[in-house]
Amino acid sequence: MAAIAISAPSAFSSANAETSSKISEEQTTKKANNSGFNRPKSEPGATNSSGYWYGTIAAGALQPQNQSGYVQTHYGYAISGTVQRNAGFSGEVGMGYNFGSVRTELTYGYTSNSLASAQASAMGISEKTKGLTGYTTTNTFIASAYWDIKNSSRFTPYLGGGFGYGLIYQSPAAFQMNYGGSTGSSAYISVPVYQGKVGVSYKASSLVDIFAEGVYHGTTGYDGESGFTPNASQNGPLNYWGGNIGFRFRFGK
Repeated sequence: MAAIAISAPSAFSSANAETSSKISEEQTTKKANNSGFNRPKSEPGATNSSGYWYGTIAAGALQPQNQSGYVQTHYGYAISGTVQRNAGFSGEVGMGYNFGSVRTELTYGYTSNSLASAQASAMGISEKTKGLTGYTTTNTFIASAYWDIKNSSRFTPYLGGGFGYGLIYQSPAAFQMNYGGSTGSSAYISVPVYQGKVGVSYKASSLVDIFAEGVYHGTTGYDGESGFTPNASQNGPLNYWGGNIGFRFRFGK
């Protein structure tokens, strides 16, 4: 009977120890989960929330395409031809909202470039202009949408485009040809504008993205004062290829 009395407490003690060990392990696991040690790690390029506002700013260079046109000079004859422009500057600033894989932006853009030369025809004669001077600027307001191609890295390719309003400014321009020339005043012209972009973003931090993009920007053809008197001119689209480097800043992240 003495052996039975001694062994019973020992069995109960062993069972209690095992139960206490299991409870301790469960409490340790729960604490670890609550502290975040066992939570899944987010990917380098992922964000904690799909919806947020951001600001964007970018600058770069552009190469205008040749622009066709027609103008009536004060000498009484018409000149038609193609204008070549030098490479210039482009920049933009704006606000956007990220929905996840889709972003929308409203941006103000500015471009500037100078006139280089023109191939013109008048009175049955065609030649290259001499001493063409002047420059062109555009101010634009464009609403755009972009698709971000998500992946597990910090680099995110994207593509998109938009439409908006543009105000073209043509400075006083002058040119000379063998059979005459013309000098004009400045002119402002309102036109619809559009753009397309392809680029890649790099997530530099939880608040900042750095991006590089290629841009195609264009207008419709337009009629309006060309700066040459006495009549208005007819102009083809003012289009250019360009590239920008910029930053996006997340708000409230």
